[in-house]
Amino acid sequence: LLAGAGGVAHAAEGWYGRADVGHSVDGSFEGDYAGDELTTDFDNDWMGGLGLGYAFQNGFRAEGELAYRYNDAEGTLDGGDVEGYARSWSAMANLYYDFNRGGAIEPYLGVGVGAARVGAGVDGFGADQDTVLAYQALAGLAFSITERLDLDIGLRYFAAPDTEFTFSGAEVSG
Repeated sequence: LLAGAGGVAHAAEGWYGRADVGHSVDGSFEGDYAGDELTTDFDNDWMGGLGLGYAFQNGFRAEGELAYRYNDAEGTLDGGDVEGYARSWSAMANLYYDFNRGGAIEPYLGVGVGAARVGAGVDGFGADQDTVLAYQALAGLAFSITERLDLDIGLRYFAAPDTEFTFSGAEVSG
């Protein structure tokens, strides 16, 4: 599970594009490795994304998004310390609702669903990848810079559950 904040630029109505740069925080993974518990906490790290969408006159926006996240990880496996990483590429379909459309400050809420290609590695145990259903919740404030450009400060809760990896011949699921 990852949460992040990013900046976005988009137009008021009609077609828009956006770019995110953010920082992911509070990620973790818990799973079972050959009967032993694997628990990891992700270091806070960066994420980035691009979106293309359409803003409707009724306050809704629909968009497609591609994003990348990377985090180093530290954890425990059968009582011993382990280090590794997690990364994901995601393709999401998002739906937003903008409040106060056209105002100097526009709060928004959104949800998204799609797929994530999650890669993970544990030092000394190997690396693997899995593609899973992913979802996210988004909230933020867009600040009007020009008539067609907003600066967005937002938060997102991103989850790619039910991943399964094989490290050193044993499956990890979580």
